[in-house]
Amino acid sequence: MFRRTKKNHPIPDNANDSYLSISDLMSSVVLILCLALIVFMFQFSQAEIKIKKQEDIIAKIEKQLKAIEEKFRKIQNFTGNAIISIQNSLQQAGINVQVDPKTGNLIIESEFTFQRARSELTPEGKDYLNLFMPAYAKAIFQDQNDLNKDFKLSDMLDYILVIGNTSRLGDDAANMNLSLMRAKSIFDFVDRHPGFEFKENLLQKLHFTGRGEMDSKNPNGSDDANDRQIVFKFIFKRDKIDALMTDLKELFDQYNIEKTKIEQLKKQ
Repeated sequence: MFRRTKKNHPIPDNANDSYLSISDLMSSVVLILCLALIVFMFQFSQAEIKIKKQEDIIAKIEKQLKAIEEKFRKIQNFTGNAIISIQNSLQQAGINVQVDPKTGNLIIESEFTFQRARSELTPEGKDYLNLFMPAYAKAIFQDQNDLNKDFKLSDMLDYILVIGNTSRLGDDAANMNLSLMRAKSIFDFVDRHPGFEFKENLLQKLHFTGRGEMDSKNPNGSDDANDRQIVFKFIFKRDKIDALMTDLKELFDQYNIEKTKIEQLKKQ
């Protein structure tokens, strides 16, 4: 009986090399994936850092915009409250004046200040201005009447415009000249006054003009003494407002740029 004997088949010499090559390949693939993941996570982390940086910049800009908005609000309140403050100061001194709620102009009725077709102050008008002008100047220029720490009325004022007016009775050109001369009479009264507190401060701010019958409220062309009024109009400086507008525009432009950067980073 014959027994079949097993023959040992030798393993090829390069078999182990093949196994090692596959193992090395798998290791390389895993390494590449890990590196790719690390790079992706790094890039993602960097993008998140950049987005966070841009968001911080935008938050800072929004804070600056709110600060400018607050300054605008203060200026708006200031210009309105300034007239009310002046009116209250004059009333405390026993001087009654009208305030136009739409414009904030102080109005002196000229029924007793000027006679019809005349530009010379009446004795009653001079007596009134002797009381009005010192109280008016003091209300504007004394420090204790500053409305807030950010703005000072005397510094915010560019000038005070004294506006003369006439009734509709008479020639247009003549009325225009008459109204100008009436306003000049007010200026000359202050200029020639022997002196009161803040007189020079007031003169430096005082300007005058005439509007003839343009602001007359009497449509029928008759002589209405109420039309012969003198108006004191505050003209505020524009530099603070213009500077705020410039800052506001620059901030809005920067804000839009930073917002665009964030949108671009999120798309990456």
